Amino acid sequence: MLASRSEQESCGSRGREPLPEWLLCGSPYEPSTDRDSSMRRNVLALTRALVTLRAEPDPAERRTGVDRALGGVAPTIRLVGTLVLVACVSLARNLAFAWLMLAILLVLCAVRPAHRIAQIVGPAALAALLAFLVNMPAVLLGQASAPVRMTTKTFVTVGYVAGLAQTLGSDGMVAALRGLGLAPQVATVADLALRDIVVLGEAATSLSEALSLRSVGTNKDKTASAAGVMGAVFVRAQRLATARAEAMELRGYGLGWADARMRRRLRGADVAYVLAMAAVVAAFVYLEGAMA
Repeated sequence: MLASRSEQESCGSRGREPLPEWLLCGSPYEPSTDRDSSMRRNVLALTRALVTLRAEPDPAERRTGVDRALGGVAPTIRLVGTLVLVACVSLARNLAFAWLMLAILLVLCAVRPAHRIAQIVGPAALAALLAFLVNMPAVLLGQASAPVRMTTKTFVTVGYVAGLAQTLGSDGMVAALRGLGLAPQVATVADLALRDIVVLGEAATSLSEALSLRSVGTNKDKTASAAGVMGAVFVRAQRLATARAEAMELRGYGLGWADARMRRRLRGADVAYVLAMAAVVAAFVYLEGAMA
């Protein structure tokens, strides 16, 4: 039934009543001082690592530049060639060969995108700076060229190794190691571990963010609470490993399944890369003999 006119007027009058004072008062919230800079740094470091691990190569990028030429080379041949190059740079008694390899490294970096250059030059520059600081006391002993020598060699070797790891990726590194005779069991464990690192990293990031958000103003030192994050990630890793092992056993997988995709015949790119590495070794022998 429709309400009477008097009831409607009474309801309208009540609707125009002023609000209580306690509803009009503000309630500002000011949390107490809290130190969570360490947790923020941990979360940022984990995020950067996950971005690097989850980054997939761009197909358009592989078709251009030096990555297109190196993409057709077998991972095992590239790994052996990089090890030979690092050994030659380390054994060089003069800087001529190291400067030559440095020039080639800079040319290879120049034809790559900016983010690829940062991923190669960044670790190399950091390692070179550390080598320079470590060898600075040699100047006091009369070895003025030692810091320059070690800095150059460190930058070159770390740069080539970083370029190899950055272009091959986790699957390529496992394939390269499998081609060198790595046991199938070890290759399978390494392959699965690299894939599960991303899952565990995401879990650690989520737990760290939750710890920072739920402990605002409650404790100033969160380093002790961070131990709980490590424990939770360890439990998650144990559960993942158990579930993966049971699933593989139930589906009939053996530990040798990772070696089926690693073998193929030599191609023209492989032969060209071997010839290039032979030229590098010949340059090393010539420069060492000329500078002797």
